[in-house]
Amino acid sequence: MKKALLLPFVLVLVIACAPITDTSIPAPTPAEEVKKEAAAVPAAAINESVELIIIKCEDTDGGNNPNVRGKAIVYYSNGQKESLDDKCPGLNFQTEYVCEGNTPNTVNNKCTNACEKGVCS
Repeated sequence: MKKALLLPFVLVLVIACAPITDTSIPAPTPAEEVKKEAAAVPAAAINESVELIIIKCEDTDGGNNPNVRGKAIVYYSNGQKESLDDKCPGLNFQTEYVCEGNTPNTVNNKCTNACEKGVCS
């Protein structure tokens, strides 16, 4: 009876003490990780990191003029331009895009009656 009880104990001990062989894939070296990350970055993301410099800002309606539809046109050093149209974020509110020097900015106006297509009435 003692031999029968001792046998499972010995088997557990032998299995627990057996050497473990690692069959997993080795971890990549830091240099390999850098190569993978660099390859995964799209070219567009690299171009986005270039700082755009505003060279000119032009307001088509002459500044904060909520009763006239207008826009601020921003010209960048890389040749791009951006048009910021006056808009109506709410029924009685207008967002007017203005230029302060060469810097575009917004002015929020409350309209007397309503706002439609970027113009207060």
